[in-house]
Amino acid sequence: MSLSADEASALAALSDSLESTRIRLEEDPHFTLQAKSQVRSHPLLAALAGRIQKSMTEAGYCVISFAALAEYVDLLADQTVITALLSAIGTPILIFEDWPIWKPIVTKPEIEPWRAGGVGYIPLHMDFVNCEFPPEYVGLFCLIEDSEGGGNSIVASMTEAVQRLSDHDKEVLSQRTFVDGKVVNLRHVGRDVNPFAILSSDGKWPVRFTAKMIPRIEDPIQKRAAEALDKNLRQCETTFPLCRFELLLVDQRQVVHGRAPLAGDQANIPAPNRRLLRQLFLRADQ
Repeated sequence: MSLSADEASALAALSDSLESTRIRLEEDPHFTLQAKSQVRSHPLLAALAGRIQKSMTEAGYCVISFAALAEYVDLLADQTVITALLSAIGTPILIFEDWPIWKPIVTKPEIEPWRAGGVGYIPLHMDFVNCEFPPEYVGLFCLIEDSEGGGNSIVASMTEAVQRLSDHDKEVLSQRTFVDGKVVNLRHVGRDVNPFAILSSDGKWPVRFTAKMIPRIEDPIQKRAAEALDKNLRQCETTFPLCRFELLLVDQRQVVHGRAPLAGDQANIPAPNRRLLRQLFLRADQ
């Protein structure tokens, strides 16, 4: 969906009364409460937030173009009013101690290709899969597209993929034997839950999955079951470009996300011209 001219104008008008998101918002709950109240009390913006929430509920993700807002706001430097709008969907949280609320994802050809700032294929995954309380919503805001035309976003429904699994694979994936990463210097996501079950009937996280862990699984039975789930996810995935000033908002309780490789030789692109995203995490209000 795209913001209309009227919606962009109404959203830009909030900037005069809201504090900047350059501060760490979860340490200033006044911003979130103020933004939530103002968006929900404005008929046009409340309707916009309602459409976003409806898409999230029905599809598990939403792509919103803020291109019209760029006529009023320097979106390369400031995402304050976008944060305000999203505050009507969930509460922004700061997870990384060393990064601001909108964490930059800068393309770096020298790092591992599968990492967030890498240039290769990023497998389907949920963020903070090994944390007690992963953020329900993950937002990825595109500031600079891949000039070579690569880097399409990928999403896939976990419910549909799990339904296609054999009973044996479901049983294997329900065992608390899977490990991924460590919780270090993270906030608002709880304790480390390694080892965890990929499938669970307990709580609001029935699926915890990242294909990034598959190469490190040593047990052949567990590895085959995880590969079966990954295959099912890839068979029902949806792929689309994430264009300049578009935001991909993902509900991690429903879908996993990934990214196609960037195109061409990214090392030959000047660093300021490489693909640039900003990432935001939201805690669901219900």
